Amino acid sequence: MDSFSSPPARARAGLEAAELLNGRGRYAETVELCRRIEKSWPLSRAGRRCAKLRAEIELPVLNLSARFTPPPGKAAFTLNTRNLDAVFFRLHRLDPRELLARKPSHERQDW
Repeated sequence: MDSFSSPPARARAGLEAAELLNGRGRYAETVELCRRIEKSWPLSRAGRRCAKLRAEIELPVLNLSARFTPPPGKAAFTLNTRNLDAVFFRLHRLDPRELLARKPSHERQDW
């Protein structure tokens, strides 16, 4: 970034470096670099893009995915989080017929 002489080129090089770091999952380094770019060139396109990238990284993320598994059902769930201190969830046994009986008839859908 410092090897470029013009401010727009420096800002763009910093943004490219931040996007590469983000792509590799090095979020702390990405946020630090984005803060430097935002402070040095806040009104440039790269400064605005870095602000957006930093906000995306700092936002809390919760992804829960489930898949069918044979008994005993190990590894049926995958949980990915970022910027969350703790996550709590519960599982309840559910009979599909019971669920359909609770829905109004106009909302029922055959699978």
